[in-house]
Amino acid sequence: MELLYVWIEDYKNIKKQGFNFSPKHWFDFEYEEDKEGTVIGGTLHHEERNSNYPKDFFGENISNVTAIVGKNGSGKSNLTEYLIEIIRQSECTSEYNNLNNFTLVFKSSIDKIRIISSIFKTNQINLSSNNKIPLTTEYKHLSELYLPLDLKFLFLSSNINRRLSSINIPHSFFETQQIDLSNITLLEDYNLDQVHYQDILNITSILYENAGTFFNFFKHPKYLTIEVQHDNIVSDYYHEADKKEVFLEKFCRSLLKNIQSISDIILQDEISKILENGTFNDILEYIHRNIDSDLTLYNILSDALSKDITVSGIIFYDLDNNADKLHFEQLRTKLNKFIKDKPWIDLSKIFKIDWQYKSENTQTYKSPLSYGELTKASFLARMYQNIKLSEKEYFVLIFDETSIGYHPQWQKHEIYSLIEFLNTVFPTKFFQVLITSHSPFLISDLPKDNIIFLNKKENGECEVKQPEDMTHTFGANIHSLYRNSFFLENGLMGEFAKGKIDQVIRNLSNEQLNEKEKMSPEDIQFVIQQIGEPLIKNKLQQMYDQHFHFDLEDRIKQLEKEVADLKKRRK
Repeated sequence: MELLYVWIEDYKNIKKQGFNFSPKHWFDFEYEEDKEGTVIGGTLHHEERNSNYPKDFFGENISNVTAIVGKNGSGKSNLTEYLIEIIRQSECTSEYNNLNNFTLVFKSSIDKIRIISSIFKTNQINLSSNNKIPLTTEYKHLSELYLPLDLKFLFLSSNINRRLSSINIPHSFFETQQIDLSNITLLEDYNLDQVHYQDILNITSILYENAGTFFNFFKHPKYLTIEVQHDNIVSDYYHEADKKEVFLEKFCRSLLKNIQSISDIILQDEISKILENGTFNDILEYIHRNIDSDLTLYNILSDALSKDITVSGIIFYDLDNNADKLHFEQLRTKLNKFIKDKPWIDLSKIFKIDWQYKSENTQTYKSPLSYGELTKASFLARMYQNIKLSEKEYFVLIFDETSIGYHPQWQKHEIYSLIEFLNTVFPTKFFQVLITSHSPFLISDLPKDNIIFLNKKENGECEVKQPEDMTHTFGANIHSLYRNSFFLENGLMGEFAKGKIDQVIRNLSNEQLNEKEKMSPEDIQFVIQQIGEPLIKNKLQQMYDQHFHFDLEDRIKQLEKEVADLKKRRK
């Protein structure tokens, strides 16, 4: 199953625009309008292209990888956002809300084209060149617009400024067809610490498994630790016989204090009395009766404490220990469920989950991951857990600028590592990948027919540039890609440097300058010496010599002085 094409009538800056996702199939919707400009039908043209395109170019279980690139504001994120909206609303029981006419085209595993449209009835046709499919406007209700049931969409985005429209998707016996794993969506339901805890738990789980070999871009921790956040019970109170009970009492008191902080005044007073005068059993009974009838979280930690803890009350899970692995997996499963069932309880104020490492002298220490490391590990872990647990066979993975914060070295490996991960870890699943990006390294791994080039017209609308009008991208150098594929204007040099060089040129060209623009010979020479492009540097040096009447001997003396200065620095 593969998404081949989408046509969108009107969404943000996308107006009556089609997008082809396959290098082997090309579609174009020739629409018809009424007098008011409303699309009332048309013809969907289709032709097969690139017959010599290798069958398994990205591996046996990856049908296609498509990058969506272009200027800021050209519509990259709007396109992926619209796709997710269609899928979200397809799981509702009403008509598509706030979405104008659209058409989706899929290719099934048996070489059939399936067309899902708000303009005409769902249909199937055999694949053949130059087909023309007549469209009508008779069918537009959701009951006629079902998506392929064996297909699942996963959406990941690092963007926390956008928000998809709020749609109530009813719970169903069947597995949902879309999962939004982006930061903004998770933060709608959980606070930042809860999302962070879930990511740490999921990443740690993967480090135990074979898939952990794909997480070699950061140093793996030795331990996962859990520490209750409570200052009223100090570590001196501990004795070997009562460590577990005191730990659990600390937890229960922290839990009640957290509930108290978000409760009304009457409940706050009630909890205060329990905390001040109640025994441990009284507190436990109150939690059981009013907060957590199954005592899920209490039992999670109680089970965890069947293993040793430190005198300070910190639980250590040794990631190299098989027995600890079993305890940890029980903890992870129950804790993730608790977070999802009770997102209003802020666990970060009750206990802290962290990683620790062991040095050569056996001392433990903390070493937080960088933003890029944690972002990459979190996205991979979210994707891994959802694919692993899904019964679906086909997946469309949509990545919206997930490489933000990656070092260029990582950007070079993004396509390669993703393909290796999917082919190796999930050999029985099938994938299509859509990626929006500003990285030239990413598109240098893709043929130009695998790239949707978006331009922003003067009126702000999205414009698709056809691949035949673009230069080849596969294996291309960065400078060519920036200039041709990202529609970079006015050269590749930073604007500040360009301004300084222009100022030098004006000073050396005897132009009329105001006092602010004038530069001393020393300042002009300094700028010239900093320039990294040899052609520009040498040309400006010639202009400088001519302007200030430097002869050859003067130039030699100047260079000798520079060499002497460099030798002094070396000493």
